[in-house]
Amino acid sequence: GYAPLAGNAQIMFWNFVTTLFSIPLAARCEPKDLFLKGLLGAAVSCILAFVGMTQQIYGGGMFSGFATIGMAGLVLAFECGMAPMFFILATKVFPEEQRELGCSIVNTTSFVFNLLVLFAFPLAVDAWSPSPDQQIVGTSRTFAAFGGIGLVCYAALQRLL
Repeated sequence: GYAPLAGNAQIMFWNFVTTLFSIPLAARCEPKDLFLKGLLGAAVSCILAFVGMTQQIYGGGMFSGFATIGMAGLVLAFECGMAPMFFILATKVFPEEQRELGCSIVNTTSFVFNLLVLFAFPLAVDAWSPSPDQQIVGTSRTFAAFGGIGLVCYAALQRLL
């Protein structure tokens, strides 16, 4: 039916709304702080999605709504933090004489990692699912892994930036 299309439309609408939130934030906040807060928010949101999906797997409970909150939080954190600030930070971390080459390398690396995530997510879900009819298990484990990677990256960038 149309349920997947309705879900996609809701996510696209939320993505649009959160993009509007990012405009005043980008004007008022330091790029480094906004990027790091967005990264931390995205990592925590992935873990919330993991907790919510895990609760759904094992019979619901009070945390089952966390999956939806986690997904909405992930989009919000990305659109208000990492997405707009990535390119601004890329121009600030390189000395002026190396900025063009450095930004080119950073943008290419970002593109490659985006492709890796695009293709790795469904493969990870499939690999971590006990069977094809239990993909929520693989999805929850994938969100846990992404959340853990996000927390490690946050700790590293907190020291390096």
